[in-house]
Amino acid sequence: MTIDINTRSLEIAIFDFAALVKKDVRDIVNQQAGMFVGNVIDITPPGSRSGSSSGGIGNEAKKRGESSMEADIRKLFPTTKMNEVKVQKLIDSKFNWKRGNETKRIVTQTAWSVDDLRRIHLAARNPNTGRTKVSGGGNMAITRKALLNQYVKEAKAKVGELNAGWLKGAYALKTSTRSTPAWITRHGDRNGSIDFLNRPDFIGVTIFNTNAYFPLDMESRIMSTIARRENALKKASDAILARRAQQASDRMRV
Repeated sequence: MTIDINTRSLEIAIFDFAALVKKDVRDIVNQQAGMFVGNVIDITPPGSRSGSSSGGIGNEAKKRGESSMEADIRKLFPTTKMNEVKVQKLIDSKFNWKRGNETKRIVTQTAWSVDDLRRIHLAARNPNTGRTKVSGGGNMAITRKALLNQYVKEAKAKVGELNAGWLKGAYALKTSTRSTPAWITRHGDRNGSIDFLNRPDFIGVTIFNTNAYFPLDMESRIMSTIARRENALKKASDAILARRAQQASDRMRV
């Protein structure tokens, strides 16, 4: 997934702030990019699109991600204790299987190993978002409860991988990752990269997250994060100008 965001307003805010505090614009660019990538880690699913009120992604997001992952998997796999021969006969007779309280569906395949579950789940996932949707039972499979529980546990361990795709950028930009929980950092920074462009006429930082799946609203999440950094810079600039005006006023009254 490639997201091309117009950052012109943020760039203007960065240049204005750098001129105001008399610092090299390159330093401000790197500072803001570091803060930006920290914000993006927080708003990347399972984090909420507005980020955490506590200033960092928390365990409630992990639980939300695990619940979502488990629900997506379990809806694909009705379980049974029947022997495999009987199951196959029922499948051949187009028996209507029911998973929980859901509608009965004609399921055409079985999954008698974790490898089967993994393969069928992967095939059922949306290639862009990774979410699964039951398609009339054709992408479902009959399995065993113990096998399904084992695979769900394996899948839950992957929660946080999407967030970890930003860690390479965070480490390079010296973003504080003390508030980034272990369920994200455990995945390492292998699924990301960062490029710095530093020419006399152009300064840029490009951060890559190479994970396969992203939510449909990822672009708007990042746009909101860009706006967050822009507003923060403008508020900081206004505060400096107000303080200097007050200092000038105080000197005139002396």
